[in-house]
Amino acid sequence: MARDTHPTKTLARFPGLDNINKNYEVGTSALTVADNVDITRSGKIRRRKGQTQVSGSAYLAMCSCSGFLFGLDSAGTVHQLDSTLASSQTYSQLEGYGPHLKLRAVRILDSLIFSNGIGVGLCNPETQQSLTFDENNYGDRSFDFADAPPFNDVENFAGRNFYAIGEKLYYSLVFGYFKVRFGHDYFRFPDTVTMVAQVEDGLFVSTLQQTYFLSGRDPKSAKLTSVDTVGAIEGTKTYVDGSIVGEGETTDTLPMWATSGGFCVGLPNGEVLKATRTKVALPKGFLGSMMFREQDGQNHIVSVIQS
Repeated sequence: MARDTHPTKTLARFPGLDNINKNYEVGTSALTVADNVDITRSGKIRRRKGQTQVSGSAYLAMCSCSGFLFGLDSAGTVHQLDSTLASSQTYSQLEGYGPHLKLRAVRILDSLIFSNGIGVGLCNPETQQSLTFDENNYGDRSFDFADAPPFNDVENFAGRNFYAIGEKLYYSLVFGYFKVRFGHDYFRFPDTVTMVAQVEDGLFVSTLQQTYFLSGRDPKSAKLTSVDTVGAIEGTKTYVDGSIVGEGETTDTLPMWATSGGFCVGLPNGEVLKATRTKVALPKGFLGSMMFREQDGQNHIVSVIQS
């Protein structure tokens, strides 16, 4: 059967997806729906190659950290996955798995701490060994600190771990990454903290309603400033090469996240770049996942948002 042919129109440069403006305003200069296509940075449009099933296993939540990939199964067990998504090692079960599943992780020296917001675990991904916090209490043990708590998000910055738990952002002892003094060392926010992400000179902290910048490397003297009127969708934080952002003014690794208003990038000076504000709106979601990848000479942001 002969393949159907359709008239085509050549565009000097294709500007991409636009689901905000009216169809008659967009005309032939963009797509209001972009199904099964990729739009390159050079302004070209390509047919997407499709998908291939690479694993028969079902993971209810996944996350990547320091080049390692992890999956959470229906029993609450954390699996370290290989390139085919097969389980190469299992770690301790996390408590309290349920309908709103998540998995977050951060690398500290040779250890990796992970949590689903209710339970917490520790492993060495290089040797694929489970660890206990007693074996990894870096820092001064003379203080009565609690072990690392279950968290909604976590970031390592300036020799400390910062844990997002409910409406508070806790910080650990300097180089005592897994020890937190709950009664003293925290910032309180007006609503639930959904993200904490680092740049060279501070932290971006998002809640359900706003995004803030915590400038400075010492939390005791850090300055908190509101920088955006929308908050990150929990779980969508990822990091991208700064040279592909804007006009490529920086080569720093920069945090990127999703909001109901589109994709945002955190800049080193504490500013928020709204990369898709005038063109692309995202569904309002309460939980998501996002990753950056380079494939066939293209830069992709892949996101999944649960609404």
